[in-house]
Amino acid sequence: MTGQEILDTVVPVGDFVTISGLPEDMYIVMLRWPRTYIPHHYLRSREFQQGVGTQYLVNKTFYVNPKEQVDYKFSFDKGLRAEDIEMNEVEKVNLDLGGCSSCAIAETYWKAYHDFIARKDSKIKELSQVYYKALDEKDASSKEKYQQIEAYKQDTNADEAFLNEFDKLTASFGNEAVSSFFVFFQSNMDKENKRYLKNFEDLKGEALESRYYEQMLKRNK
Repeated sequence: MTGQEILDTVVPVGDFVTISGLPEDMYIVMLRWPRTYIPHHYLRSREFQQGVGTQYLVNKTFYVNPKEQVDYKFSFDKGLRAEDIEMNEVEKVNLDLGGCSSCAIAETYWKAYHDFIARKDSKIKELSQVYYKALDEKDASSKEKYQQIEAYKQDTNADEAFLNEFDKLTASFGNEAVSSFFVFFQSNMDKENKRYLKNFEDLKGEALESRYYEQMLKRNK
């Protein structure tokens, strides 16, 4: 997962998109098309008037292990047309995991991250309600409550629920190469606290052959 674009192509409209021939690594697929449905709030948006948001974009991060599976198939829920996807603001892309066990493990890791983000979004909404209430009541503490929201947004530290789940995942799948990617990813998220070092010690077997493990080994010397 280097950020390098490796494929940019037009695909025919159909029930699914298939990608094949990729070496083992983590990838992001971006599915986009010109909007067929434009909400009113988009029309009034300055960004939309400047040409931003004229396309519908959905991302999916996925792991490739060609030893376990060569082709990777992506789709939306059966029966959804482009108009339906846009009107329902569908963000989820389905991935056919087939026989790729390491791909399934990657999905489990990503779910832990998504759950953490959902909890954070929920907390931000909770703090925002308290802030708006203080604002309505002309409470002098409203400025402080607003600063709390902004500080919480900027805080990248994961909560204990996520960290405990991440510990369980590396303990269970420490011998998988895909785990090296996630520990590497977490090491970049957790540079200050270095909690990830415990997860780094859980890596073994095929995980030690990953280039992400090699990068962390050099970093931790």
